Amino acid sequence: MPSSPEIPSAFWRRALLALVALGLLGTLAELLLIPHFEDNWQLAPLVISGLAVGGIAWHLGAPGRASARALAVLLLLLAACGVAGLWLHFAANLEFEREVARDVEGFALVWRALHGTAPPSLAPGALVYLALLGGLALWRYSVPHSTRSGGSS
Repeated sequence: MPSSPEIPSAFWRRALLALVALGLLGTLAELLLIPHFEDNWQLAPLVISGLAVGGIAWHLGAPGRASARALAVLLLLLAACGVAGLWLHFAANLEFEREVARDVEGFALVWRALHGTAPPSLAPGALVYLALLGGLALWRYSVPHSTRSGGSS
């Protein structure tokens, strides 16, 4: 049976980053439509997601150490933003459930808060997922061989 040609890892890295950018653009559109910009905490995912899309564009357009490191930092910030969002959404739902169902306590209260839809408790987890996917694309990144001699990326 003939073997199929191997697809270079650079292709998969670019494909993963393109998927992350697409996911971030969808997330940005959703956040703008709901509108998710009442305070600074709500602006954070908009700003960091936008910066991450820019970082991906930079890295795809000019792959090198500087763009890879900058993108890695942005992805780390994106993950941190997602974790903070998970906590903020959960805390808001927990507070709401405490007011609405005063007799519910313990795990039942936590369970009700996790099922909250305004704000959706687990929605910020998408940012963590996208950051991890982007990190996977940068895993063990090495600078592509350059045709220039003595130049650094």
